[in-house]
Amino acid sequence: MPSPAAPPRVEVVPADGALRSFAVNVYPLYLHDLSEWSTHYAVQPDGRFAPWYLDDWLQRDTSSTLALLRNGRPVGFAWVARRGFPFMSPDRDFKLVEFFVLRAHRRRGVASAAAPQVFARSPGRWELTAANPPALVFWERVLDALPVRALERHVDGGETSFRFRHD
Repeated sequence: MPSPAAPPRVEVVPADGALRSFAVNVYPLYLHDLSEWSTHYAVQPDGRFAPWYLDDWLQRDTSSTLALLRNGRPVGFAWVARRGFPFMSPDRDFKLVEFFVLRAHRRRGVASAAAPQVFARSPGRWELTAANPPALVFWERVLDALPVRALERHVDGGETSFRFRHD
């Protein structure tokens, strides 16, 4: 009987230099995936997605980009906003704005291993939203397994917002 595959070595690190370029370059793939579940992002006649929040995101001092590494190679990103970011609840310290893993690395434990590392980097009061069914199932599972406190779920239209404290 074959032995089970070893879990991937997953790291979450600040996305500087080449890792920042990786996140910028795969951002359209993320939007492509989201377009399956939402009409908010649409491909324009020139082949680009709109709206395009990336430039604004990268210029804000209240935003940071993290790279998700699998066995030392970039396979995804997480964008975290901190207090002062205009699109988050004022009583939260952090918001997980975007979280993405390339399709070839999904269902291999990468996202499940990376998510707790993202939260552990910044202890405090967090929020995140999920609007598509796979993301909702993922976050329900991950957050239920984490040692978070005061986990709240709010449904508003087609989005579920999770609010919690992670120390």
